[in-house]
Amino acid sequence: MVIVRPDAIDLVTDGRLTRRMPRRAGDLTLTALNRVLPKAWLSITNGTAELAAAVVLTPRVTLDIGAEVTLLKLAGGAALSDAAALYTGGGRLVLHGVTVTSADPAAQQPMPASAGRPFIVVSGGGRLEATDATISDLGTTETDPQVRPGFQFNIGSSGSLVRTTFLRNSTGLQLVESQDVRLEDVTVSESVGDGLVLTNNHGTTITRVRAVRNGVRVAGAKLDHPITGITTAGNGRFGIAAIRLAEAHIDGVTTSGDAAGGLELA
Repeated sequence: MVIVRPDAIDLVTDGRLTRRMPRRAGDLTLTALNRVLPKAWLSITNGTAELAAAVVLTPRVTLDIGAEVTLLKLAGGAALSDAAALYTGGGRLVLHGVTVTSADPAAQQPMPASAGRPFIVVSGGGRLEATDATISDLGTTETDPQVRPGFQFNIGSSGSLVRTTFLRNSTGLQLVESQDVRLEDVTVSESVGDGLVLTNNHGTTITRVRAVRNGVRVAGAKLDHPITGITTAGNGRFGIAAIRLAEAHIDGVTTSGDAAGGLELA
């Protein structure tokens, strides 16, 4: 595990701090991180970065991915402890013009949903901003005891996703009690489970969100934003499933070719 602090970078192995290196103040890039991490943990070649560790940001830290890297491969394994991952912690993660995907260490190919497939978590107090990014082939199986969606905003997290695509993740994109997340020109496609999950979120804005061959699930009595600006197509069940909502406002949605129907109210 790599813990990035405002003035230092900690390397942690098996729960034990093995090395602490000072760093300059300011935003951090993968190229700068590559200079201090062991080659087995991070390597960059011709714009492709391969990460084999969990990276955790702390408050007042920004990690900018995309300045010098166009493809980031997160290594997976047989168990969750083998999976590389990105955690915002209380910091800020920026993705722009980059594809983030999983990679089997041996075959170097994207992994199917499994217990040790990598994932991205926006933690409480943390922020993620993605622009012109693709997030693919991430997340564990839904039946795994330590289930991890491919990409998740946790309680109290925030950020924005603009012109961003989610492909073949377990749950494509999940927001749970997040705060003021902006979704604009987002496509979620071919997820193993639900494509987009919204649960008890606050201040979410939705503009031109497409769910193709996976559905949208909205739940929770505390949802305080309208369900709007969503297009669904070709999903195996309902296009949008609205579950246990109180005073929900659903408007401006378009559904077509969803096997069980366009909208489920339960």
